[in-house]
This record gives sequence, structure tokens and C-alpha cells, in this order.
Amino acid sequence: MGIKMTGNSKLTLEGPCYIGPVWRTMKSAPKDGTKIIGCNLEEEEVEIIYWLRDQWVSSGDNFYPTHWMVEPDLPNEENVRE
Repeated sequence: MGIKMTGNSKLTLEGPCYIGPVWRTMKSAPKDGTKIIGCNLEEEEVEIIYWLRDQWVSSGDNFYPTHWMVEPDLPNEENVRE
């Protein structure tokens, strides 16, 4: 197993080498309106967030993310395991 090329030329990882998404510092977060998963490590909170007009927007009040990661794909035949 390992890296697999899917029919649509998208690289995916599978098998024991796949460790999932990686948390990154907010310095590298996209500021183009893309929804991402934000985490405030001190408060141990996680929210779906996006950048709008010079600030991070979430469903909660006063959420200040310290880290982020991409949203995972929705479950489908290829990414669901028992």
C-alpha cells in the first residue's frame, strides 16, 4: 500500500503509512474563504472556520484559532473502513 493514484489523477494515501491530516500553525492558513478546521489549543476547542474581511469567522463567538487543518472528504466507498 502507500501512495495511490486514483482515476481522476488525484494522489491519495492509504494503508499503514497514512496518518491523516496534519495540524498547522495559523500563519500558513488559507485566507481565500476556504473552510478549514480551526483549533484553539489553549481552550481545547475546534470549529469550522473561514477568512472574511481580515478576520476568522466561526459559528461561535470569540473563537481565536491557534492551529488549522484541511476538512476531510465526506465518507464514500473509497475512504470508509470498518
